Amino acid sequence: MAEPVPAFLALVAPGEVAVTRSRGFEASHRFGREGTTADRYGHASRLHGHNYVVSATIAGSIDPCTHFLVDFRSLDDLLREAVAPLDHRRLDVEYAALGDREPSTEALAVALFGALAPHVRSRLEQARLLGVRVAENDGLWADRREGGAVEVTRAYAFSAAHRLADPQRDDAENRRIYGKCANPQPHGHDYRFEVTVAGEPDPRTGLVADVKALDEAVAARGRPRSGSPSGSGSSSHRTSPASREWSSTRRRAPRSRTRDPPDD
Repeated sequence: MAEPVPAFLALVAPGEVAVTRSRGFEASHRFGREGTTADRYGHASRLHGHNYVVSATIAGSIDPCTHFLVDFRSLDDLLREAVAPLDHRRLDVEYAALGDREPSTEALAVALFGALAPHVRSRLEQARLLGVRVAENDGLWADRREGGAVEVTRAYAFSAAHRLADPQRDDAENRRIYGKCANPQPHGHDYRFEVTVAGEPDPRTGLVADVKALDEAVAARGRPRSGSPSGSGSSSHRTSPASREWSSTRRRAPRSRTRDPPDD
């Protein structure tokens, strides 16, 4: 069973249920088809590939006779048919549904939503398509929702140390409230956070966001302030990723730079 897509569940009406099914495919692509220089897309202007996962979420009322929303095999068949033109293909050359747009995750999500929606209506009569998610990996994906909204999400990770303690309480009280997390020597975590950008895809390129610019913005603003321990001040800092000292943190790059793949 595929994981539900939380962004789509908000569209489920009272009395309805939602079902998500997923299917993977492998494909290659390169950016820069609209004639821009290689500098705009970096290494992504070179031919490279991904293991994609497409998730389709439908919603509707349960059939009182079968007690199903739909036969899952029917939705699987629709996904298989929609993904077939992409599997083991070069997307910027062989996937006609993209037109002149860049082969981005958001352009693929828009194209696949358009391919699936009419077939869901005609072949799964009691269901409607809530949304389609296309993930290049666990660090970058795009959602096309019912109603036309398109979102691009980028995930980032970093490591940091902190302790939980209220300076207005003594050590014994902090230990009682926060347990081992109040140890004077900080402990650490591997953190992960996600940034979602929503908007209309550029009609010429198909892009909603410049992922490279987003990475740079996160790198510029995401650094914990030096000398700002997450354990100082009130207990509201208990989930803060800020470090006890900047020197005690180790920032890491995003898990993947989909539009800027590593050098060979």
